[in-house]
Amino acid sequence: MKKIISIMILALLLLGRNVYAENSEATIQQKAEVSYSVKKIKAANEINETSSFYDLGVTKGENKEIQAIIANSSNQPIYVKSQIFTAFTNENGTITYNAKPKSISKSLKFKLSDFATIEASDKRIEVPPHSEKTVTAFIDVPKDVPDGVMLGAWYFEKENQVVENKEEQGIGIANKYSYSLAIKVTVNQEIEKPELKLKGVTTGLSNYRKAIQATIENESPGIISKLTVNAQILNEKNGELLYERKQEDMIMAPNSNFSYPIFLKDQEMKPGDYVLNVEASTNDPKWPSQNWSWSQKFSITKEKAQQINQDALNDNVSSENNNNLVLIGVLFLIVSGLVTLFVLIRNNQKKKRKKLKMMAKRKKREETKLKQKRLSKRQDK
Repeated sequence: MKKIISIMILALLLLGRNVYAENSEATIQQKAEVSYSVKKIKAANEINETSSFYDLGVTKGENKEIQAIIANSSNQPIYVKSQIFTAFTNENGTITYNAKPKSISKSLKFKLSDFATIEASDKRIEVPPHSEKTVTAFIDVPKDVPDGVMLGAWYFEKENQVVENKEEQGIGIANKYSYSLAIKVTVNQEIEKPELKLKGVTTGLSNYRKAIQATIENESPGIISKLTVNAQILNEKNGELLYERKQEDMIMAPNSNFSYPIFLKDQEMKPGDYVLNVEASTNDPKWPSQNWSWSQKFSITKEKAQQINQDALNDNVSSENNNNLVLIGVLFLIVSGLVTLFVLIRNNQKKKRKKLKMMAKRKKREETKLKQKRLSKRQDK
């Protein structure tokens, strides 16, 4: 597995226009290993000129220029590649800036990566030892884009990094160091209110764990922060609550969706008919409190349940199965101990009987010899 350690200049947009940096600088040890850095140059007419990300206020059809500085602190020249990504929501309920999404929301008509372009000579740039280079990108805002927010990042990665391979729980991890400078483009103004929808329910694995997944979609061009989701799985026939999961303080990128997993933990996936109930709410200060609720029926086939149970890797063993395994283990040890003790006792008894027989034979031989001596003495007289 390849693990990219992104040193995020911007990671989470939590409160309206406020963006908080997650690891704006590497640790001392990381700096020694990375030997290069990337930082933003303040753009013209930013909404918040003190922000560590590109906080751009634009109008429809406007063109914007943004720049960054790449610094090389090593004794060798380096080559750095860069590209523009459109931000999306991952299944952890946070925003990803440094990769392409596996699926794109149908509501995402305008991707930042489609109209933000990097200067051709800056897509792959050489930076001499102990020097800096300035790189440039252009944002050409479409004329028919709706009001609201578009979100993405300018991603940088040095070529030919010495990859440090590690082994964690049997999984190979290759560490690389990269930078993502987040880009928030606000067209005219923020949206009046967000729109969330339940797009469907699926069953499968989430991080190799058995899960029922509710697909939640933000259909609006706005960042939804302080999001709480509570999902329940019920038996359709009797209404019994089977599984439940609640998560707070999540955040969604504009026009994106994510699969919210309800984990089965130590329980097996079972075929049958079920009902998914979901309640979602946000206390994002950009709007009054918003609430949503959805319900959807779904079924799990026997074949699907068997496949998921078979493929799951890191679920906990059920307590009942665990107790059975412990009991079997204890019984095995007891039986093994008894068998071993029986064998030892029997072998010991065999040795004793053999020893007694040998002693009896020896005594008999001695008695026979003694009788022969006495008989011989009588004959001599």
